[in-house]
Amino acid sequence: MNSGKIILIFLIMTISMAGCKEPSNNIDITVNVCGEKSPAWLINEIHSIIDPVLPNLRPVSVYSINMNDVDYVAIYDTANNTWEDVLRFFLCSGESVTYDSEEYNILLQKFYNNREEFTLLWSNSKNFS
Repeated sequence: MNSGKIILIFLIMTISMAGCKEPSNNIDITVNVCGEKSPAWLINEIHSIIDPVLPNLRPVSVYSINMNDVDYVAIYDTANNTWEDVLRFFLCSGESVTYDSEEYNILLQKFYNNREEFTLLWSNSKNFS
């Protein structure tokens, strides 16, 4: 085999292997919520949704609302096939609001009926928020 073919094969293999890298979960997510920049609990929640489907895009949005002097954070995962995980609510501490509790149901109704009361803080696509 001549050296030109060897170099060509090497280049093809190098390019092919570069395309087979594992997707990176180091997607830069910056979101200011509850007076804090990118709290770890929130970044972990977002990564738990989007990392398993990389490199495909899974639409996720983060909202906030103050209701009765309590700040809540909502994570909206429209592609989730589990109803209780489509819309999750949290306190600023990262504590989850229990699904189907009275508090959750009030927030859920407010989200779907008065979304303008929620502030969009972050989304991985403007088309999905």
